Amino acid sequence: MKLILYFLSLVSFIVTANDVVLKDKTLGSLPLTKPISVDLVNNHFPNFRVTHQIASGDSPDFHKISVFTEIGEPLFYTVTYLSNDTKETDLAYKIDLLVILSPLIRDKYNVRVGDKIVSAIKKRGTEITIVGGHFNNSIGSGSIYYQITVPPTKEDSKIGLDFYHPDYVSMDLVLNSNPSIESISWPVASWE
Repeated sequence: MKLILYFLSLVSFIVTANDVVLKDKTLGSLPLTKPISVDLVNNHFPNFRVTHQIASGDSPDFHKISVFTEIGEPLFYTVTYLSNDTKETDLAYKIDLLVILSPLIRDKYNVRVGDKIVSAIKKRGTEITIVGGHFNNSIGSGSIYYQITVPPTKEDSKIGLDFYHPDYVSMDLVLNSNPSIESISWPVASWE
């Protein structure tokens, strides 16, 4: 009986998550251009676990809201940097960055994490740009970007190159290597 209930909840979760689409101003029913809060995210994603923390990195500290499946798989997170306009004690704040980590969520072009970048480029058209991050690259335009890592060719590996610096990755190199999408970001390229 427990196994049946687990299976039914898993099927329900998959249907719910697959219904979530990233558009220019929304993620599912969650508005992205208005201030958000943990309660608001909980209201829009009631079947998921939502956490909040003040996080830090190579940037100013930030509010981080993360959303996980019942079994702990990360779906997405938001980042809001602390600044003169946003304090650690604020309960609602604008989103500076949204990062989708799960193939269960698609964007308005029907692209998902795990898809090959050439397929995404075909769906998006030619009006995209490539941006170098810390360790990977982002490809996109407007408000939706795909993060990828281009592996070195066999020839480059033979001479000891184990990665390409993101600033030196060309669109030809991306098209030839056709890496998988690691994450999708909104409204700017994610710098991971």
